[in-house]
Amino acid sequence: MTKTVTNPGAQGLRKPSAQPVHRQRSYKVIAEQNDNFVFEVYQRQSLADAQNYSCGIVCLPLGGSRLTLARYNGPSHRHGTISYRTHIHQH
Repeated sequence: MTKTVTNPGAQGLRKPSAQPVHRQRSYKVIAEQNDNFVFEVYQRQSLADAQNYSCGIVCLPLGGSRLTLARYNGPSHRHGTISYRTHIHQH
């Protein structure tokens, strides 16, 4: 499905908290040939650890539940049998 980013100049945001720990940037994406689907592409980076990052794409169907299609993480933690390597979360 062909998609277009609608806010290409999105600015990085910090999650609200007493001690900001991440910077996040999110892009709104629309399906070019189907108005029923909107997506979000995000990038998240720890301010304390360059190895702690995440990016992904989420489907936001109109009237439906948020669905993560893909998520990629840096090597900052263990994930199952993967020890401190970049990995893809599969749903």
